[in-house]
Amino acid sequence: MEFATKVSSSRLTAILLASIAVFPMPCSSEQKVPSPCAPPCATGREAYVGGMPFNVGQRWVGLADDAFVEDKIGITHVTGHATKLPQNPVMTADLPWEDYIASPSVIFDEKTGIYHMWYQGWNLTAWHSKSSHWGSREVPKTFKKDWHSYWIAHAVSRDGVRWEKPMLDLHPYLDFTKTNIVHVGEGGAEAPYVWLNPNPSDSSRRFLMTYSDRLQDKARGQSLMLASSADGVRWRVDNEASPLLTQIPDGSFQAIFDSDKNNWLLFRRPDYESAALLTEGAYAAVRSNGRYAVSMNEKLGPGWSYPRLVLVPDEEVERRDIDHMRVYQMGTHYIGLLGMMDDSLKGLQDVHLAVSRDGLQWTRFPYLPPLLARGEKGSFDAGQIHPAYPLDRGEFTFLFYSGDVAGQREQQGYYSSIGVARLRRGRWIGLKSDTDGGYLLTRELIVSGDRIEVNFQGIIAPYMKPIDGRPLGFIRVELLRRSDATGKLQPIPGFTMKECDPLVGDNLSGVVTWHGKADLSGLSGSPVYVRFHIVNSEFWGMRFAGGRQAQ
Repeated sequence: MEFATKVSSSRLTAILLASIAVFPMPCSSEQKVPSPCAPPCATGREAYVGGMPFNVGQRWVGLADDAFVEDKIGITHVTGHATKLPQNPVMTADLPWEDYIASPSVIFDEKTGIYHMWYQGWNLTAWHSKSSHWGSREVPKTFKKDWHSYWIAHAVSRDGVRWEKPMLDLHPYLDFTKTNIVHVGEGGAEAPYVWLNPNPSDSSRRFLMTYSDRLQDKARGQSLMLASSADGVRWRVDNEASPLLTQIPDGSFQAIFDSDKNNWLLFRRPDYESAALLTEGAYAAVRSNGRYAVSMNEKLGPGWSYPRLVLVPDEEVERRDIDHMRVYQMGTHYIGLLGMMDDSLKGLQDVHLAVSRDGLQWTRFPYLPPLLARGEKGSFDAGQIHPAYPLDRGEFTFLFYSGDVAGQREQQGYYSSIGVARLRRGRWIGLKSDTDGGYLLTRELIVSGDRIEVNFQGIIAPYMKPIDGRPLGFIRVELLRRSDATGKLQPIPGFTMKECDPLVGDNLSGVVTWHGKADLSGLSGSPVYVRFHIVNSEFWGMRFAGGRQAQ
């Protein structure tokens, strides 16, 4: 039996015209795009309210915010279940030139089977020697050390847990002719972020890295630089693109290409003079850079827009600053890993989450527990956990993070190590319902595959009434379309809730079936609403898969 959606000719014409006018079309080969083009997808709600359904292609659809949620009831949010590895810390500051290590970037080389890590190092006495004052007192001459205060080092691993620091003859340290240091910059290289160049045509630029450098040119001052490398060891500064920015504040910087907008987003702290900065009064001590901003650019080079604030702490429920941020792209959304620091508790910090459809408008969940919480007293991450660098491997996403024994405002000095946590892939911010059950209705979506896959986990509950003989939580799914005559939603025959086979257990990509059949090819290219009945389960996302994508 074929289940074809019947759409009136006038409605179909409206959908096609809206798709042409508003949906971004697949990118042509002539466009300068550094990453594979994403499926076309509507980016604004105005077009949706005007009658145009969303086309999400075959990307995983984020449902933690309301970008693609029409309605929900009996549903609450849940933070991803990240688990720290028992081998932690996997790396410590154990070399003579390492007083402090942080900001790891980790890439797995598919060709060699090697994990590469780049991290920031800090030498305390060298840093003191370059500062005219420490607090309110002058630095004693005994602190003098003629060396780099900040630098970037390299390590390798076969399993991502046991790391080696290869000794190289690139940058000596005092009497040590060989170190694992791969870049020092002009005045100290810090805050590195490394990623694979998605354009494989130039093997000499296989690895790309942004980092902060205190340039000798005082007119430029601390600047954001771009470097490239063929092997991840020997780095060359891109002098045509660098500096990307000058006179920048400290903190992390991360550039991400947005394939929907065909431009770059730079996630960063605002400038020192940004935000509601006061020089006197009760709030004079509030850190104006404890927020996050975004700049935009058509290229990875100079010309960034003024940084606009997009994330500000919620003072009604928290007394924490956004100290640092890492951004991860997953399907239709950006995931923000926020290092939330509490100055009132001597700078203790852990990692919370935010989500965004476009990188500009964010939804935060300050009432939820952190994704990565500080460790127990005495552990290497008891004081601070900084936002992690995510790396997808198989069914897990591994989170490489730096942790401190004390808060950032402790006067006992820093001691930082690097740890690893993992969570099941795609499970950052989810939705759940208890034994009473709940419902979620998506916005109108174009069917872009021949099946629906769901990332879910049923919670074992022996006291529940069995569903098809299984005493587990479950999820059922139905497809609906809007009647042109009445404007009401109607279940599509063959794809109703009663006909759906319950999804039970734990599956990253469980296929939805109705009486054992999953085929949606008869609905391909047509608009539908998807309704989920969630009972005692956690629901992390959905996508259309297989077949041909609707254009």
